[in-house]
Amino acid sequence: METMMEPVIHLRVNYANLPAPDDLHNPRSMSVGFHFTGSIKKFYCNGNESGGFQIFQIMLTDDADPDRTGKEVYIRQPYQFKFHNYNDYIRVIGDLEFWYYDSRTFTTLISFAKDFYYKDIKLDVHELRNYIELEFGSDNKLVEIVK
Repeated sequence: METMMEPVIHLRVNYANLPAPDDLHNPRSMSVGFHFTGSIKKFYCNGNESGGFQIFQIMLTDDADPDRTGKEVYIRQPYQFKFHNYNDYIRVIGDLEFWYYDSRTFTTLISFAKDFYYKDIKLDVHELRNYIELEFGSDNKLVEIVK
């Protein structure tokens, strides 16, 4: 990288392959809303942290996914970090929680945790924004939160 890059990055949460706990609580079609809690932090190539943010984003399904694709949604808050070289990275850690009309709430059993390098930033050509994909896959599952 010859010059420092400072892209504005959106977080796209992909839950298309997240298994439903049962037929009545499918996160792709039946949830009222959900929230993502976690953090995003920037690290230099030597492993030193340079700063970050806590994330607590509540989204109603109708607003976040109006077409009801049940695949992915963007966290509303974009983030901007400086990349001095290709070995600087961003670490994202987080959980998804879905709530339903019957007042039951489910959360991901395994927290999302991944490091993203500059090369991992993608461009959404339809939305014209840079993003990194947070994929909650089929290796995860939803467990009920008993209140």
